[in-house]
Amino acid sequence: MAADPDQFRDTLGAKVLVDGKAHGPYSVFRRKDGLRAIAFANMRDKNPIVCEVALENPRSKNLKWISPEDPETRTWPGKLELAPGFAAVVLEN
Repeated sequence: MAADPDQFRDTLGAKVLVDGKAHGPYSVFRRKDGLRAIAFANMRDKNPIVCEVALENPRSKNLKWISPEDPETRTWPGKLELAPGFAAVVLEN
């Protein structure tokens, strides 16, 4: 049986940065067509963080984002402030 081409990629293919430094936790997922989704969270108890996402070899410049707290898909602004305990997903479109 062939492996499912939709893949969990751990942190391969993208980076999430806060204040220019690597941030975790985050995960990268790749669809059959090669487009990726990057999921990340602010696990702090206090203080928001401002996140940036850097894709290795982007397949699309059209990025969107969504979060459980705000489930409407929106254009990725380049940086996103996340409150403590909040999460977001950036999508290549």
